[in-house]
Formats: sequence, structure tokens, C-alpha cells
Amino acid sequence: MEVRKRMAPRPEHVEITAIVQSDPRRVAMPLHPRATTRRLRAPGLLNETPNLEWSWGSPEQVGDLVMTADGIRLVSSRVRDVFDTHLGADDEIQWLPGIITRSDGTVMTHWVPHFPVHHDLLNRELSTFGPSGLPILYVLSEVKLARHAVTALPGNPLTTIIAAPVADALVDLGATGIEFMDLAIGP
Repeated sequence: MEVRKRMAPRPEHVEITAIVQSDPRRVAMPLHPRATTRRLRAPGLLNETPNLEWSWGSPEQVGDLVMTADGIRLVSSRVRDVFDTHLGADDEIQWLPGIITRSDGTVMTHWVPHFPVHHDLLNRELSTFGPSGLPILYVLSEVKLARHAVTALPGNPLTTIIAAPVADALVDLGATGIEFMDLAIGP
């Protein structure tokens, strides 16, 4: 496993995602109730820490960013340290412990970044909205992103957006299981 690196200069902000796995055993399967995933999508600090648990069916190592079947971001302590070191002026993360149980019974602790504040990061003039008012095609605002280094996508707080220095730090660390995706960003 590795971080997929870019050859061209990295944009100011990218989405961080787990490398898609063709082997279903390399996708962490949730053992917690589906309602937990819904709660993590909602804003606000969690007063009680939910039990977040996944099973890992592969004999291969668990990466620094783990693909989960429920879409919850699950990161290693190494990634958590990079995020914490690079937080922007308006970033806030509530870290929740997540347990991964490997097929051999080994238990590992990873971390779920919960974003209690959902910031309006959209360029409303360039984004397209559906009848419900939710964005169908979103374009982020460069101005609104300026004070963020680790944040979540509006309307989908389980999607993590990071600034270029954070991405560079993850590459320098040799973090595994990570891919960077370009985002539509306007003024």
C-alpha cells in the first residue's frame, strides 16, 4: 500500500480518500449500528463517544486511511498527528476512537475525525443546486477555504478536504492507503 502521488503541482486543497480496493476483504465492515453513521453526518459535538467498530477480513496490513463500507473516515494515529499539526484557524475536529478487529483477532485502534461545525465552503454562484436545495454539482470557494487545512465537504461531512501542506506531509510520512482527488474550486 502507498500514497498515490501526483506528478503535477498539487492544488491548494484536495479531497483525501482511501484507495479503492477490489478485494472486499480490504474494506472494513461496520459492526456498529447504521444510526451511528447518520449521527456522524450531523453537526455538533458528541457528548457520548459512540462504539465505532469494524472487522478487517484481509491478512494484509491495515492502512493509514481505511476504506470502510459505511463511508466513515478511519485514520491511523500517524494521520491524526498530521491533521492536528496542520489545523487551520477555523478547523475543528472531535477525534473518536475506532476499533478494527483483524481476521486473526488482533485489535487495532484508529481514529474517526468528526467535524462538529459544518462550514459553508461553496461558491454559490458556480455550484448547481437541485430542487431540494442540496448541491448537485458543487464548486468550493477559494476564499472560504483560505482558513481551512482539514475540513469536511458541505453536505457530506464524511468527506475530508485537506490543504496542500497537509497532503505533502502525508506523502513525506509515507502514509498508506491514501489517494488525493482534485476538487472544483472557484473564487
